[in-house]
Amino acid sequence: MSNTAQADATTIDQEVPHIDDSPLSEAELRGRRGQANNLIKNFMIGSLSVGIVPVPLVDAAALSSLHLWMLQKLANLYGVPFKKDIGKSLLGSLVGSGAGITAAMGLRQLLRGLPVAGQLLTGVSVSIMSAASTYAVGKVFVQHFESGGTFLTMDPEKVRDYFQAEFAAGKAKASSMAKDFVG
Repeated sequence: MSNTAQADATTIDQEVPHIDDSPLSEAELRGRRGQANNLIKNFMIGSLSVGIVPVPLVDAAALSSLHLWMLQKLANLYGVPFKKDIGKSLLGSLVGSGAGITAAMGLRQLLRGLPVAGQLLTGVSVSIMSAASTYAVGKVFVQHFESGGTFLTMDPEKVRDYFQAEFAAGKAKASSMAKDFVG
């Protein structure tokens, strides 16, 4: 692992703000947060590979499946009953309304017409946006679960600003991860 990847892993561990009214002790939070951050990082790596898939609906389905699987793992980690149907609905509401994701899909359509360079640029941009959305989804749900929330109490509208901030942070982290893998 490169120094940048190690720095990213350390930074990821410190990114979720502590919620004072959390039902977990500080030691439990640190332990679970470390495990959660490792899960998020691993799912970001998987999401980077999604952008390589040149078929738009296939990559979107793969990313949705990765997000849902990550939610299941995070829910299990925090002892929250996993609800697949509610998870899908929350993901659709949270990720589907993200301006960055919409922009990436529009960019994909524009670049697709360019022969080799268009395909390469499309793959890179979609990979980074996919990993960034994975990071943001993970961070939002970790914060929610740490504060005692469940799938039934999640309100995507209330966490939209936090999601957008984490999406922006996720783009920087995903770009760094992509550079580490390429070079």
